[in-house]
Amino acid sequence: MTIREVLSRSFSKFTALMAVALVSSMAVPAVADRHVFVGLQREGVGGLDGLGGAEDVALSPDGLHAYVTSPPENEMAVFDRDPATGGLTFVAQVEGAPGLPLTSPGSLTVTGDGKHVYISVDGVIVFARDSGTGLLAFVELQDEGATPQLTGSVAVVVSNDDAHVYTTAVESIVAFSRNSTTGALTFVEVEEDGVGGVDGLGGASELVVSPDDEHVYVVGGTDDAIAVFSRNTTTGELTFVEALFQGVGGVDGLSNVHDVAISPDGLYVYTAGTGVGNIGIFSRNTSTGELTFVDAFTAPNGVASMITISPDGDRLYVTSPGPGQLDILTRDSGSGLLTAEDSLQDDVGGVDGLGTPRGIAVSADSQFAYVAANESTIAAFRKMTVSCSASALGGCFEPALPGKAKLIVKDNATDKGDKLVFKWTKGEAVALGDFGDPLAGGNDYALCLYTSAGGALLETELLAPAGGGCKKPVDGGTQPCWKALSTKGFKYARKDRHPDGVTPVKLLAGAAEQAKVLAKAKGEFLPLPALPLSLPVTVQLQSAGGPCWTATYSSAILNDATLVKLQAD
Repeated sequence: MTIREVLSRSFSKFTALMAVALVSSMAVPAVADRHVFVGLQREGVGGLDGLGGAEDVALSPDGLHAYVTSPPENEMAVFDRDPATGGLTFVAQVEGAPGLPLTSPGSLTVTGDGKHVYISVDGVIVFARDSGTGLLAFVELQDEGATPQLTGSVAVVVSNDDAHVYTTAVESIVAFSRNSTTGALTFVEVEEDGVGGVDGLGGASELVVSPDDEHVYVVGGTDDAIAVFSRNTTTGELTFVEALFQGVGGVDGLSNVHDVAISPDGLYVYTAGTGVGNIGIFSRNTSTGELTFVDAFTAPNGVASMITISPDGDRLYVTSPGPGQLDILTRDSGSGLLTAEDSLQDDVGGVDGLGTPRGIAVSADSQFAYVAANESTIAAFRKMTVSCSASALGGCFEPALPGKAKLIVKDNATDKGDKLVFKWTKGEAVALGDFGDPLAGGNDYALCLYTSAGGALLETELLAPAGGGCKKPVDGGTQPCWKALSTKGFKYARKDRHPDGVTPVKLLAGAAEQAKVLAKAKGEFLPLPALPLSLPVTVQLQSAGGPCWTATYSSAILNDATLVKLQAD
């Protein structure tokens, strides 16, 4: 079996986890776990080189640079990163090691001190990193010539204390000590499957070091296993502890296992493989490193290529082939259990760059996720900063006159004809500053429907993300979806209507009886509530910055199973 090979394509229906809501109390709306596509970089566009067949991605600890390996081209692409917007700007391409093609897998990691980058490929390539420019300079190559067990090396990690580097090969894990000044490596030892009682390293692929630096976990695809080692923090040497195998003692989630991640608190280990129950969940004994099987979770697309956990520990990100998909799973920090929260699919609703997705990296603030895909792209996604509150908010701006807010909801025989319109006019005085700055990327908006004033949220949450995400090839899709309307307000518009069919949204400031808010949505991505509506209902436009705009409807002009027309109280 080829380690980290591109998994065979499987097709599944895209699951969009959507909801539309209304709320009560002057609290800021809850933070969402939904994500939005904000842009991509593609090989050959705008002079970009070094992304052909992109395999893995890593961010520098300072969050200012991103690195993507391109094994087919024996190159790596370097990008500047804007921590505020998540946008990437191509800087340079870097050649692989002299005389050694950067062939698959091309796994890479950046040291915690930001000084060096290591890539595994039939050895370990060492680069020195310029922290200012992000550029890399070749230092050395550790290959199978000096260490035969490096042949076919797959993955590389650095211990959290930056003292040692570990890489896996087909049936082994090799340890090196690291010179913190030069980045140069010195061989320490090798642990081989079947030698000295070591087991579970058949088809060894990904590995992870525990946050406390006490243990190393390695998954073995041909053994359907995960091997546990204790680590000597002084010498870097490893000692085999145990191996868990698929189907032995009730263990699941290890079939054709090829990736592993550990929670930031070190209490849970997660594995990724194929088939039903493809994500294994294990609790970790922090003293011995031993694992106990907890549960197996099946990813929404049925296949898990690669996984990673957000630095805040709240979410597990999963890539899968087939249609090309990024799944976001929320994680219960107490039990370690997972819940499907959001899914983004290539070429659906404006998402791009997920064709055969592979490596994933999440920013230190847990707000941005980056996916390297074999279609020669790196795609960026942002976690939304707003979600409809569980009940309607109080203290919102209201119409200054009765009957000056309208709601229209149409449930068409075909989803493409579905429509929702919210018009809020003749409102209380609204200053331009009340809208915040949706151009910058931090002040998202959500349109929410509730059963009544202060009542429960209905099944509809319509999002209008701030910042970029509107595709233009010349700028990698980071074109803002919002624009300023002089000093009057803002307008949101996007042709692809992602993520919830919303466009346009108009926010117009003004004195009493002059302020206006308009929000429209339509099409197959629009999540409609069940019609007819049970009155009264409350509709609110909520912002991540806090201000909200509200209207309550107690009677109907029309309210049936296909069309609702309401005029506010």
